[in-house]
Amino acid sequence: MELNVAQKTNPPVVKIDKRKSQQFRVVLNKDANEALEEITNLINKDFEHGEINKSDIANWVLAKVKNKISTQEIEQIKEENFDESKVLANLLKHAKSDKSSLPEDVLLALKNHVGLAKGRTKKPSKKD
Repeated sequence: MELNVAQKTNPPVVKIDKRKSQQFRVVLNKDANEALEEITNLINKDFEHGEINKSDIANWVLAKVKNKISTQEIEQIKEENFDESKVLANLLKHAKSDKSSLPEDVLLALKNHVGLAKGRTKKPSKKD
């Protein structure tokens, strides 16, 4: 029996069993879910050789986007998810842990908010 070395063989197809891979959960808002459903339906239309689900699309999109997200887009996401309560809690936490006072502009804003002397940020001396 003679083996033809020039004959090409295809590498074996490795199929990943999605059920055995690690899974994590994400909660989507209504708009994101609707977009995901539209994309899934578009792909599955006339796709007779398989079936795509929303998780497949989300995984594919996130894997493609992770290295392409810009600094500007990151800042936009942060701005859209700004939480003033978290900012104040962190300012207070740092002020307590560092045994330092709050930043002057924050202290002034707090005093103005509660109606204390405007412009005065330090405790009055005994002379006052």
